[in-house]
Amino acid sequence: MNEYIATVQNLHIKYAVTLKDILEKRDREAEQLNNYLKELGYEG
Repeated sequence: MNEYIATVQNLHIKYAVTLKDILEKRDREAEQLNNYLKELGYEG
């Protein structure tokens, strides 16, 4: 049973992503997309 718990904990550590991380990445990607669209002549 302890092996199972340790496995689940390791998976959680490996794949856990916070909301803050998701939002920060979204903002960086949105800024990059906006810059690209401006280069193509689209004004946002």
